[in-house]
Amino acid sequence: MLLGAIACERAREPSVVVHELVVIDAGSSGTRARVFRFEPGRPDTLVGLGRTCENDLPLAHDISGVLASHACALELLADASTPVRIYATGGMRSLAERDPVAAAQRHAEVVAALHERGVLDVESRTISGSDEAFYEWLGVNHQEGRLDGGETVTMLEFGGASVQVAFEVGPELALVLGPDELRELDVGAGEAAARRVFVRSYLHCGMNEAREALAGASCFSPGCADAPSCAAMQPATLTQPDAGAPPGGGDASSCRTTIGESLAHEGSSCVALQRLPPSLPRDRPVRLISRLADTFVALGVVDDTHVDLRAALVAAQRVCTTPWSEGADPALCFAANHALVVLAAWGIGASDDRVTVTPIDHSWTWGVARERAERQG
Repeated sequence: MLLGAIACERAREPSVVVHELVVIDAGSSGTRARVFRFEPGRPDTLVGLGRTCENDLPLAHDISGVLASHACALELLADASTPVRIYATGGMRSLAERDPVAAAQRHAEVVAALHERGVLDVESRTISGSDEAFYEWLGVNHQEGRLDGGETVTMLEFGGASVQVAFEVGPELALVLGPDELRELDVGAGEAAARRVFVRSYLHCGMNEAREALAGASCFSPGCADAPSCAAMQPATLTQPDAGAPPGGGDASSCRTTIGESLAHEGSSCVALQRLPPSLPRDRPVRLISRLADTFVALGVVDDTHVDLRAALVAAQRVCTTPWSEGADPALCFAANHALVVLAAWGIGASDDRVTVTPIDHSWTWGVARERAERQG
């Protein structure tokens, strides 16, 4: 009798509801889709399914990249009508500045195309830089299991078009932050469970846009590619040695503007980097995301996950003092110096030993999915 009663009780228990969600990151240099599964109201059940579906077709150009990523994601889905969220970042923010009508049209085209594929619950929009920074922070701290009472990490991310920073702050600093600089996350009951996060984004300061903006004022200008003065790109001194005329003619002085000087120039699109965030917390690890992490990996200065910034200075000098014609990589030269200049501006110098790259397959799409899992409870 007792066994029968237990069986009846179990039979009356509600079945577990599992939701799926496709989140598409429409970035400045390509498109990435990730499929997530979770139980509503239980972010601890959030899992990413399979691989990331990615390509190098940005939404700012056309919708083909989004449609290709969605087609790839369909292979992982149990239901082709699974909800889709397309969130565009820095590239579309830049497009919206130049041509807001074209940006709005791009989103409308995506929604119409996915409706034709049978996806009824679809949203396509450009998120703010502050939201992107928060989703990056939320995603990496969720994946590392730090949100339920643990110490969170500071997040630094360089995309192709923008730079993001986010870290947890105390209630005193939260009181003086503007509405675009503060996000709050409730991870439990009571005031002590609230996480307050400083967020900031710098549009046009990502790797690609910054390089394009500085192309005429640095070693990347025509005729300067092999100039000895390209050694000026090295961040140890941020000064330019004397140099003769660069190959192709011209005055070597035209090659003597360093990345640091160019970023700080009042005419630079990255002048906003001078508006520094509050001091980065000295007692928390710093996670480097996306291109920022890739840069230090390419320099060969990452041991497991730890970044040796002293070695990075030496590696950057070596790359930038080797003529491009002898096999050096000008893109890596720029990326390394750009990264080190920005880190130095934020108080992270060569002796800082708390900097690591994230050891996980991370994307800010994890932050979007975690927020949705929590809110659907």
